[in-house]
Order: sequence, then C-alpha cells, then structure tokens
Amino acid sequence: MSILTVHTLRYAPWCTQPSLWVFDMSKLKVFFTAFVLFSASSYFWKSPWSPMLEHQINSKIVHSEISDAIELLEWRASYAFSEEIKRDSLWEAAQLSFVRGTDKNRSRRLLEACLDVPNFKNKAQVSIYLGNIAFEEDPFEGLYIWKKVASEYPDHPQAAQLWVRIAGEYEMLNNTDSAIEAWEKATEYKSVRNMAHLALGRLKLKSDPPAAIEHFKIVKKDKFIERSRAAELGEQLAQWELEKN
Repeated sequence: MSILTVHTLRYAPWCTQPSLWVFDMSKLKVFFTAFVLFSASSYFWKSPWSPMLEHQINSKIVHSEISDAIELLEWRASYAFSEEIKRDSLWEAAQLSFVRGTDKNRSRRLLEACLDVPNFKNKAQVSIYLGNIAFEEDPFEGLYIWKKVASEYPDHPQAAQLWVRIAGEYEMLNNTDSAIEAWEKATEYKSVRNMAHLALGRLKLKSDPPAAIEHFKIVKKDKFIERSRAAELGEQLAQWELEKN
C-alpha cells in the first residue's frame, strides 16, 4: 500500500465506505431539490402572477382597503408577461382610484399612464375622467377636455350626455355663446334632441326670437307633456318678444 493511500485512509475514513458516501450525496440532492421546489412554489404564490392575487384584490376592495387594492393592481401591471394583462390591470387600477380613491394626483397619474399603453381601447373614457379631475381645479380646462373628447369620439355612449353637461356648465358660468354651441351639438343626438332644442329656444328668446320659435316648434311634438307645454309657452313668449321689437 502506498504512502498516499495510507494517508488518505487515516484522514478520510469515509473513503473506505463509498456506498455510504454516495447515499449521503443522494439525500443531499433530494433535500436541495425539495428546498428549491418549495421556495419556487412559495415565491410563485406570493408573486404578481399568482392565481390568488385576484382574490386578494377583491378582498381588499370588499373591506374598503382601496389604496392597498390599487397597489396590488399596479404591482401586477408592472410585472405582467403580456400587454393585455398589463393594460387590463392598469385600467382597473385607474378606474378604482378615480371612482373610490381619494388621491386625485394618483388617479391622474394612473389615467395618464393608461393613455401611454399601446392599443388602449378606452382612451375616450380616460379623457372624460381626466376632464372631471381637471374641472374641479379649473372649470375651463375641464370643459376644454370634455369638448375635445366629445368631438373626437362622437359615437361614444356618453357623447350626448357629455354635450348636455358641457352646455349646462357653460350656462352656469354665464358663457351663453359657448352654451349655445354645445346645445347645438347636442341636437345631433336623438336621446337629448328635444332637451337641447328647448334649451336653445330659452337661450335665444331675447336675442333671436325667430330662431327661438323654430326650436320651440320642434319640441311641441314631444311625448312628455311637461316638455311640450314648456315649448308652447316658450313659443308664445318668443312671439311676444318678436312683436315687441
């Protein structure tokens, strides 16, 4: 036996039991593999990709923990593997912040972030929300945004009511010319057409009685009695204004 062999046996007795050494290594590999799998599984269930995340978000909303729910949605959007998930998560966070949140700056940031997402389909609604936020700080800025949205998206489901709101707000600001312009736009929508003509007749009663009479005549055929009677009275007043002048 060589000196090297004797030295090895003296200080490394496990070398004389190769089967035991192999067995110990196998257990170590199993333990290590189990540890890695457990760690990966734990991380996955606590990650933005976890199927449980949606439940966590809904639970936060139910318990009125809106800020926490928004944070989870932003977290999921930040680490999304697809543009669709990112887009939907960001839009959900923006809507939740706008409707139930209290931080207007956060709502504005999330809404503006939505506009930067490629192929985002709800740009009109986002702009309407941004107009609402802007209106609280500067009515004219909000009205400008709403007018831009209503003009660019005339087929949007809220376009008619948006023109009505714009017209009403301009009236509150005593800006009659802008109110008339908005009511004229509203006449393009059947759902609010007679309301708009009645408002136009009222606004033009003194400045343009003949035009007011034409507006009132249209509304006289309205199926709602209150509106048709208001139109009849408006026509009489316009006729009186015309005769007076």
